[in-house]
Amino acid sequence: MRRTVLTISTSLALGCGASPSAAPPSAAPAPPPPASSAAPAAPPAPKEPAPAALGLPTECDAAGKSATGACVPSEAHVALLCRVASADAALVMFAKGSPWTRAFLTRDTEAWNAGGGSTSRGKLVFDEEVLLLRKHAGGGMIVGQGASFDVLRWDGSCASLAQEELTEKRPPRAKAGPVSWRELGQKTRDAVLADAKLSALYDKRRKECRGVTSGDVTAACVKADAALSSGIVDAVRAGLAAPAPELR
Repeated sequence: MRRTVLTISTSLALGCGASPSAAPPSAAPAPPPPASSAAPAAPPAPKEPAPAALGLPTECDAAGKSATGACVPSEAHVALLCRVASADAALVMFAKGSPWTRAFLTRDTEAWNAGGGSTSRGKLVFDEEVLLLRKHAGGGMIVGQGASFDVLRWDGSCASLAQEELTEKRPPRAKAGPVSWRELGQKTRDAVLADAKLSALYDKRRKECRGVTSGDVTAACVKADAALSSGIVDAVRAGLAAPAPELR
């Protein structure tokens, strides 16, 4: 009887003493990514902003007027005008009613530029109309002379002239530097061709100079080209409004 009790007790003890299920092993941590041997890429360099367009001057510069006694643009505008040498800009500057001081050549003279920019093209001729831009003190590059002036021509180029080569007295028929059709922008050409007389002069030039871009040209082509140039000058003096270009 005692053995039976012990057997049952042992069986109960074994049944109640079963171990709980073992917890699953924890996952091993992921290894860190391998360090790259390459240096990190440098950020792209910021792009430099494009230079802002400088509109054409419309008023006399106070400092320039004090120095020259004339209505002239600011130094920044003078530097820009002489650097770009824009025929489109020149037509706006020479427009009827513009405030800039006109001067006229007292003699034929070779074109040169004391400002260090591109040299004015060709000779300046007696009675040619120019705009005063700035004044240089006496001496310097003009040996034995007094003051000199930088001036703007009708073709957009700048030139430097001795004071005695200029007068503000308008001649009976002021001349002008040549205005080259090939150097005019499309907006200016459109304004020119909207004038019936100038459109006829252009058609004549196109007929006489057809297919000619450089080299020898016929006398008829030279004559037609000069007639269109003179016609544009006359129209601007009479009030033709050329569009102002953006200069940089």
